[in-house]
Amino acid sequence: MSKDKSWLEQVKGLPPHASYTHQTGQSEKDINDYWTNEKMEASLPIPKPRLKWDPNNQISQLTPDGMPIGQPFTVHPNSPMNLQQTGSVVSNPGGWPFSAVGKMFMTINGQNFSGTVFSVSGAKNVFMTAGHCVYDQASQQWATNVLVCLSYSPTYPGAQFAATNLITTCGWINSAGYQYDIGGGIVNGDMFTGRGNFGILFNQGANTGPWSAVGYPANAPYPGNTMYQSVGSYIGGDPNQPGTIGMNNNDMGGGASGGPWIVNSNWGYVNGHQSYDYDNPDTDEYSPYYGVAAYNVWVCGVSGGQQCGGCQV
Repeated sequence: MSKDKSWLEQVKGLPPHASYTHQTGQSEKDINDYWTNEKMEASLPIPKPRLKWDPNNQISQLTPDGMPIGQPFTVHPNSPMNLQQTGSVVSNPGGWPFSAVGKMFMTINGQNFSGTVFSVSGAKNVFMTAGHCVYDQASQQWATNVLVCLSYSPTYPGAQFAATNLITTCGWINSAGYQYDIGGGIVNGDMFTGRGNFGILFNQGANTGPWSAVGYPANAPYPGNTMYQSVGSYIGGDPNQPGTIGMNNNDMGGGASGGPWIVNSNWGYVNGHQSYDYDNPDTDEYSPYYGVAAYNVWVCGVSGGQQCGGCQV
């Protein structure tokens, strides 16, 4: 990344939750050719960040980014289909809003992984996911060969889209905390038509649960190639990671990373995703709060990568 004067002037004073977009530089054909069925089946579920649980810590109320909750802002969903809710196994991943959820394949540091993504309103070619699905802090590398497969199932390879841009927060790039574990991207093609996409609730009160968390978990007893949902309630923010929200009754592990938390009282809207957990009961999961950081990632995507910040790394 160039650090000439104009670049430094551009990023000067930007907060750690500002977003940055990375062009993959890969053609749609190259990405599609890379992902053979054998590679998809052999890909590993991307591991969720897991923190050590301290039982002396008490769950506390959320203060996102250490600041008061901002003005609520809503991005409305668009749906060409009828609502459909299912049980713990999503029996019809092609029915809205599950049609806007997909399995994501990517290569990080030479290893093939898979996670979960969801398409969002405001554009026809933008998805959101966890930051650790698009940018690896340990190797300081962006994911490559990123392929989004909406409605993926054991019998259907999904509607496939190659990513042209990846997005995450500067806070995640600079390891500022899991409240910045927010990612996204832009793909070649139209993910919306015939499938719909999710609305987003920004700057809401922390307790908007219960949620339906949706993803492709690969931890036992889940197979990794099937869409599941878990319904859980708000348990407070993580006191070790300000700017997060927690959900119980959610045992989906690696492979579900980046999957949306759908607000049950506002079906079709999300304001969280699968991010990380502790070694406490595996049914407690955490997500970044959808405030300024998530908003910046969304704006960066729907603007086609034009309204993004920069990161001094």
